[in-house]
This record gives sequence, C-alpha cells and structure tokens, in this order.
Amino acid sequence: MLSVTSILITIFWNLHNRGYTNRVAREIRRDSVAFDEWKTQRTELLRCVRLLEACSGRLTVLTIGAHETDPLIEGINNEGRALVEAHSSLLAELDRTDWQNPSNFAYGPSVLGETTWDRLITLLAEATGDFAQAPDIRNHLKGIPPLISQISQGLNEKIKQVTEWHKSFSQ
Repeated sequence: MLSVTSILITIFWNLHNRGYTNRVAREIRRDSVAFDEWKTQRTELLRCVRLLEACSGRLTVLTIGAHETDPLIEGINNEGRALVEAHSSLLAELDRTDWQNPSNFAYGPSVLGETTWDRLITLLAEATGDFAQAPDIRNHLKGIPPLISQISQGLNEKIKQVTEWHKSFSQ
C-alpha cells in the first residue's frame, strides 16, 4: 500500500511540476519574443533619432560657415526639408510602439503651450525670413541644435527606460 501511495504521489508531483515548467517556459518565450520585437523597434527609433541629430550637426556647420546669404538660405532650406523628413519618420516609428501618447516624445516638452518642435520650426522659418545679412542668419540658427538635442535626449531616455523594463522581464 505504501509503494502504491508513493507512486501516485510521484506521478501527481511530476504532472504538477511539468505543468509549472511548461508555464514558465511559455512566459520566458513570450518575454523573449517581446524583447526581440522591442529591439527591432528600438533600432528604427534610434535610426530616426540619429537622422535628427545629423540634421542638427549640419545646421551647426551652417552657423559657423562662411557662406554668403543666398547659399546659406539654400542650405537652411535643404536641412529644413531633411529635418521634417526625419521627424516624419520618427512619428511613424513612434506610432508603432505601445507607448502612451507616443507623439509627445517627438515634439519635446511643452512650455506655455508651445512644444520644442514648434519653437524649432519657428526658428527655422524665421532664419530664412527678413534677415539681411548672413551673420544675422547664422546667429538665428544657433538656437536650433539645442532644441533638436532636447528632443533627442528625451527620446533616448525613454528608449533606455523601455529597454531596461524589457531586460528585467527577459532575465
């Protein structure tokens, strides 16, 4: 009788243990797949952030260059187009995330109802506006790279937080 009871307890324990290990394995696979999907999203988000930062670098070059007014305005217009394209790509990638209000990260913090992106676009438009001399235009452009940096820093921090969150589940 004792051996039959032992066998039944062993069988029950093995079935219970198998169910538990299957459940844990499913959770590990789910977390691993979620982390892999996040890494793919993260790569695309970082690519978009790097595009913004590249535009910032090229605008910085324009602020210290020796261009005359017309070539300077042409360079600003080209970089403005590249900046808007990079920002549009960023918005598209952010929409693919499961973040709450993802587009807020693309526009940066808001001060008195005006986002960082709004201030950036205003400065860009004003730079090619009524300024007569190239030095005045260059001085006006100097406010744009810090605004791009502010947007990219916020995104990099959020990306780091989400990566750490995923790592905590996949370990």
